[in-house]
Amino acid sequence: MPAWRASFADDDATRIYVAAETGRLTAVRTGTWRLYDFFWGLHIMDWTEHERFNTPWLNAFAAGGLVFAVSGAILLFMRWPRRSRRVAGGRNSRQGVA
Repeated sequence: MPAWRASFADDDATRIYVAAETGRLTAVRTGTWRLYDFFWGLHIMDWTEHERFNTPWLNAFAAGGLVFAVSGAILLFMRWPRRSRRVAGGRNSRQGVA
């Protein structure tokens, strides 16, 4: 979109963008915001626009995480020790006979 940019010589390298057609303030960008935007792009795996969070990479990793979580729960359930039910007053099979 056509916009005017005003740059400031402050410590955070602030830039203000004003829409050329309406004169409305459209964006304020600082060095801190750019750092946040970079890490946000890494987080949602959109390295070009930093806006789309439905990328194929993110969907693949989300599906993989779901598969690992479900398989881990199944393995935990399979390895969980089961209590054997004994008749009241009976001897425990692990104790030796005296």
